[in-house]
Amino acid sequence: MESDKPQTYEAVIIGGGVAGASVAYALSKRKIKTLLLEKKQNLSEGASGNPSGLIYPLLTKHKTSESIFSLSAFRFLNEEWEKIENIATSERSGFYKNGICFLTDSESDKDRYFHSLDSHGLGKEETFIKNDISFLPGKEALYFPKGKTISPPLYVSLLCKLSSPHLTIHTYENFLEWEDKSPLQVNTDKRAYQTDKLFLCLANEVLEMPKTKWLPIKKVRGQIVLLPKSELLSEITSSILFGHYLTEDIGFGSVLGASFDEFKYEETTRIYETIELLESAKRSLPVLKTYWEGLEKSPEVLRTRVSCRSQTQDRRPLLGRLPNSEQFKIDNPYKKGESHIRKPPVISYYKDVSILGGLGSRGLNHSLFGAEIVVRESLGEDLPIEQELFEDFKPERFLIRNWKRGTPIED
Repeated sequence: MESDKPQTYEAVIIGGGVAGASVAYALSKRKIKTLLLEKKQNLSEGASGNPSGLIYPLLTKHKTSESIFSLSAFRFLNEEWEKIENIATSERSGFYKNGICFLTDSESDKDRYFHSLDSHGLGKEETFIKNDISFLPGKEALYFPKGKTISPPLYVSLLCKLSSPHLTIHTYENFLEWEDKSPLQVNTDKRAYQTDKLFLCLANEVLEMPKTKWLPIKKVRGQIVLLPKSELLSEITSSILFGHYLTEDIGFGSVLGASFDEFKYEETTRIYETIELLESAKRSLPVLKTYWEGLEKSPEVLRTRVSCRSQTQDRRPLLGRLPNSEQFKIDNPYKKGESHIRKPPVISYYKDVSILGGLGSRGLNHSLFGAEIVVRESLGEDLPIEQELFEDFKPERFLIRNWKRGTPIED
């Protein structure tokens, strides 16, 4: 350890992806002196490191907790975007473009998404049905004019720059522990820190920490293809969702993605997944048929990238204060079959520790709003979300569900 004397910060964030950068941004708006700890040498080397990603809301035929949260997050991000864009330096001016087309080829897609416009009260300035897309002849799409194609690494970098001078960034190789006392002591292999607030934004790494390994987070392996430039591809003037996705070129080339595997996590490229992505694109985007067929001849030479997103058991984000699972077991002994006669369980929390994680495939859309919620709760401010809805995203939901079933949560 470089120094025996702990360094002091008002807040410490662990994790330098889009979740950690979003928390840093939320704290900076309150001028809170913050340290961000990142294990990699660079920010956003994990799931936030793809060259292009998409921001759009999850919509369902009828309102659900997930769709309400996702649409609120989308609207919140667009409200913040003007501030972010205005402060952004000139060299970042090309890090995003507006406009996403969601193809509705099947009747089930049309039934789901067209009904969602009414059930969620979406106006034409947010999304509308479009069937005159020049680069998709004969196709009908749900168009999000405020949907965004962005560079996640540049976005993370920009959020951190906007958080200065209130933000400091340090790296570490091994996170050792945090001590549950006041002030909190956070220990890495390099330094010790003292802080009033700790925010865990480590994605999959929470599974390696003793106090959080009970959280039902799964890794989801995704593989993307970085597409070579082409005159045909240059005609695509907005990103397209079709089960998979094809991003517009925002200066780094277009991306075709992404595969989905929650069981095997090897970091090496799988040629068969590249071929499956190309075949799916050829079926959904026949206007580019000759382009896809040309790539299928030598899929092994295409550049690919593999990363693992974090996804919870119910695919909802983790937002809020971190409960103490060991204390929960002591306070609420498991008695199968008696949940209907018992009082609500007692929830004990670690002091001043919050988590933002399990963002899955929509982390870019959900992170800024999720960070605002987590920071407001930590500071005792009014929440930008109804309390009843917030309950559906708190980490203790998994403890409570298992308690009601009479099944202890696994460590």
